[in-house]
Amino acid sequence: MPTHATAADEPLLISLAGVAELAGVRRPVASMWRTRSQRSDSPFPAAVAREAGRDMFDAEAVAAWLVETGHGLNPDAVGDAAAWADGVGVDFSDPVEVAELAALITLRAHAGVELAAVDDLAALAAQVDPADAFLRTEIERHAARDGSWAGYADKLVDAAYSSEAALAHVQRRAARGQRAHGSAGALGADARGLVTALVAALATAMTGHAGRAVVRIAPGIDTTLFDAVVRAFDGEVDIVWAAGDETRPLRRRNVCSGILVDAATDSDRAAVVLARVPVSSGASVGDILTAADEVNLSLGPDDSGVLVGPARALVDALPATLAGIRTDVLRTGRVRAVVRLDAGHVTSASREALAVWVFGPEADIALADRVTALADLTGVALTPATREDLVSDILANLGGPAAARAHAFRFARLQRTSSVLARVSALVTEVVPRRQAGASRDLSALLDAALAAAAGDAPALEVAPHAQPLAVPNTMTVQAAVRGKHARVLPGTRLSADEFGPTGLVVVTAADLDDPAAIGAHRVDQLAFAGAHPKAALTQPGDVVFRTSPSPRAWVDHDGSHVVAYPARVLRISAADPGGLVPELVVADIAGGAGGPGAWKRWRLRTIDPAQMAPLRAALAAASRTRTELRERVDRLDDLTRILSDAVAARAVVVNDPTDR
Repeated sequence: MPTHATAADEPLLISLAGVAELAGVRRPVASMWRTRSQRSDSPFPAAVAREAGRDMFDAEAVAAWLVETGHGLNPDAVGDAAAWADGVGVDFSDPVEVAELAALITLRAHAGVELAAVDDLAALAAQVDPADAFLRTEIERHAARDGSWAGYADKLVDAAYSSEAALAHVQRRAARGQRAHGSAGALGADARGLVTALVAALATAMTGHAGRAVVRIAPGIDTTLFDAVVRAFDGEVDIVWAAGDETRPLRRRNVCSGILVDAATDSDRAAVVLARVPVSSGASVGDILTAADEVNLSLGPDDSGVLVGPARALVDALPATLAGIRTDVLRTGRVRAVVRLDAGHVTSASREALAVWVFGPEADIALADRVTALADLTGVALTPATREDLVSDILANLGGPAAARAHAFRFARLQRTSSVLARVSALVTEVVPRRQAGASRDLSALLDAALAAAAGDAPALEVAPHAQPLAVPNTMTVQAAVRGKHARVLPGTRLSADEFGPTGLVVVTAADLDDPAAIGAHRVDQLAFAGAHPKAALTQPGDVVFRTSPSPRAWVDHDGSHVVAYPARVLRISAADPGGLVPELVVADIAGGAGGPGAWKRWRLRTIDPAQMAPLRAALAAASRTRTELRERVDRLDDLTRILSDAVAARAVVVNDPTDR
């Protein structure tokens, strides 16, 4: 572990992985640049050091080479070099060193001066943070060991354009270097959005729209989640910090963000508690449940709260001794909602399924009359609409029996708390509730309205209500479709960066599925591909190209003859016996499926009447063509707007007012 201090004027070092990040390309591409440019007039800069078995390069020299030669996708590489350099002796896998660097960035943000020009950083830290709430200890420790990262911190802030962005960058790099967080790792964006929505909704229900909320931050909350919650209130929130060092990173993030929140001074005010279990990696299920019980006991009579933790502890089946701990928490009546989420929402534990407990204020209700809202979102994507409906379901239960009776629940089902306590298996055993029987009739009316609204842009088709509408669509899992020989799943081809070229067969990568318009940027020579991958098959018209991570995405290949690059795969629907599967519907269903290894086998795909397949696909194709034409018209209007503005600004033309005649 490098712990030496490096002078501020020494070159910033960068690895090939860092070069790829700086240039906005993949790691093999940077290696290819280094190799292929050696005999050119502008060779890749030579390595200047070697650390931990890696060649290290002068970051600023590499950035200059990228700009001069036009390599990569980042024209601002020179200014961004410090952001992706390995630092001056900073070990991003060491939490102590990361805390020191974060404290330096925060000190610059608070003091508003360049740190390299400060003679006594410890004295400045004592002036800025006399109570030692967020940076004084770290700065004094750094100064005591003759650390000299002040210049590097300045360069990071300049490269990132703000202290907030620099601090976020350091935290992202630290997360990559500290991969042992496990279940205590940071939440992904979708889960973070759900938790933020729940906290905001509970605070609004507690204080009203005009009141100032109080949020109590328990240990274990990561900086990105804290920042999202604070921003949800636009800074109009009082924060009650947990005691201890766990909240020091949050306080630093608060200072750098510019959205300053104050500590609540009125301890009697009701608060929304935000908690996460476990706080650190390696915790057992018993430890997690004990921590959850402590959160429950910390609630005041009028407090509410949100607790996030592993489903294996909070929801799933447990041995009798551990189930007893969980039952004791539930028996208090404070847990009003239990939600099971899919795996893939914890960045450092992709296979860990999450669960959420929502706590409500104390209520004088007999145990026999208490109800708990249970929801199983396994296989359900946490889209904004999903989050909104789930939050609405939970608030309806918190609002009391009358509000619950008046609410149409989408995801949650109300169960007597006594029956939940009696369960010896998983708390949440139901799948996502099915839609009510009237949904098909509603869809018929909605379709009529949509056709009328689309007017001339709608495809030419005639629709009529079905004689026997279904309460819910018929579905089959991908695994069942494969077993029934209605479809096949074909693996993608493992390609190296050296195989890509300017011409040849079009390659579809997993990243392309985020923006299918980008398909075509990667190509491979047809003869070379056939020689290197003799068993690889090209796509056929109607194939569905899909991926499972970082989020499920899919695309219908209407033309065929494409190369699919691993880890993307192909779902090929049988032409002889499709089983009611339609490629366009499959793409939509995959987008709403669960991510993570093996999850694709459980994706549920809608099936339709075989007689409806051809007319549906024809209508969808017509709508797609119209959409493409409309986008082209918009692009042409955008070009006209830009060129007209440039021409008038440059006084190349004069625009006459058509009404001035």
